[in-house]
Amino acid sequence: MNNTPQISILLIDENPRTRWEIIAAFLSIGIIAEVIIANANDTPKDLFAGMRKFDMIVADPFSYVGHGVEMMEALRTYPISKHIPMLVYSACAKRDWGGISCINKPAHSAVLAGALLRTLPQDALTGLPTRAERSLENIVP
Repeated sequence: MNNTPQISILLIDENPRTRWEIIAAFLSIGIIAEVIIANANDTPKDLFAGMRKFDMIVADPFSYVGHGVEMMEALRTYPISKHIPMLVYSACAKRDWGGISCINKPAHSAVLAGALLRTLPQDALTGLPTRAERSLENIVP
């Protein structure tokens, strides 16, 4: 396994533990993931400066004292990010988030890995390590 990130995630959540949960979930299936945490005052323009590319956005709408909802909505309408798949990872994920995939915090690493793999776009899944491919095959939709 090389040290080059294979998957790049934008995380809207101020809790550093969430970043490590996502990294650990990916590592459990052999994927190296770069997880970039948005700052509370970031705008989509800030997050995509230099045409940065993310494979997926993971968001807790209640992060940053509720500002996470505003960030999610801004990203869903910003031209560069509006087509990037999003996963809500929150203690309040059961709420309807307008068709966005959801998972409740905290989640077991294998459950989180499955949700992450289901949310990633197909082009990001090409060339995955064997363990990741097996994990994807075992996911029940």
